[in-house]
Amino acid sequence: MKQLLLSLLLTLVLTSCQTEEEFETPKQQAEVPLAETAENIEADTKNEDDKTNGEEGSNEDPNNQSNQENQNNEEKGITVVLLTDILLKNTWTVDNLTQKKGLTAYIDRTSKLSGFTFVFKDSGKVIAEADNTVVDGSWTITGNEKEGLILMLDFDTKLADFVVLNNNWPIVSLSNTSMGYVHGNLNVAANADNRVFLSFDKAK
Repeated sequence: MKQLLLSLLLTLVLTSCQTEEEFETPKQQAEVPLAETAENIEADTKNEDDKTNGEEGSNEDPNNQSNQENQNNEEKGITVVLLTDILLKNTWTVDNLTQKKGLTAYIDRTSKLSGFTFVFKDSGKVIAEADNTVVDGSWTITGNEKEGLILMLDFDTKLADFVVLNNNWPIVSLSNTSMGYVHGNLNVAANADNRVFLSFDKAK
């Protein structure tokens, strides 16, 4: 009988120790994920902050876009001195004079002026000459080097093709042997295009 009681008592003690270990182990295991979760939350929060800061830094200011466009005009390197120098040192011919009449229609006036040579004088005069025809006019440069220069032409004639030349021409390209200008605007939404394309080449 004594042996039976001792055996039962020993069994209860062993069972109690095992039960405590079983309950302690899940608790210890639960504490580790909690710690890891806190670290993960902190890391995720930092990543979100970094991402947010990056997104805020990448937002483009419309003013910055405008400034970038102005910088691009400056990067072309077209200055008043350079444009004036190239105008004066060469004799020019019209390589292209195309007048848009809507999105698809246009009038090509190039051939009507292809026989003329144009000489720009430092006095502000410009002379167009072909065979026995001489057309006098004037020129000046306006605008600014940051937003773009404009060549103003004014010929003293009623010839239709020269009247088209009498305009303010924003310059879009310039080299030692060619000049490109575009006047007017394109408005696709309104199905309107009144641009006129003018380019000069150095006379051969």
